[in-house]
Amino acid sequence: MENFQELFKKFSSVKVGVIGDVMLDTYMWGDVDRVSPEAPVPIVSLKKRELRIGGAGNVALNIQSLGAKPFVISVTGDDDDADKLDSLFTSQKINCTYCVRSKERITTNKTRVKLLMTCVKRTRKNLLNYSNSLLKKKNPTL
Repeated sequence: MENFQELFKKFSSVKVGVIGDVMLDTYMWGDVDRVSPEAPVPIVSLKKRELRIGGAGNVALNIQSLGAKPFVISVTGDDDDADKLDSLFTSQKINCTYCVRSKERITTNKTRVKLLMTCVKRTRKNLLNYSNSLLKKKNPTL
């Protein structure tokens, strides 16, 4: 057990680069009062909305919780969701200096609508086909 304590003490001097897709996770909670007359789907009255760091950003949060200093390397869109994500990284003191914004894509946002403890809807907003155009601009030999 002492070896683990020694190991965790050393984490504060470790810097870890996390490379991957960062995304905004949006959680919405609400109640259902009625069913839509247009289709047999519930009408949700939203009570609460929460934004969280997702994807590779969540990995950075976990690394930070162990005491290390993560920095994130990723590409997001140049949009409102990227602004919200940057704000969340800043509030958690996670370095996102190496995150690049691109006008050729949108920031991934996974949205979950929950009633009580059940997820009734999950959507994912992202642009899948931004090909390698951004990478090719940085490195024309690709």
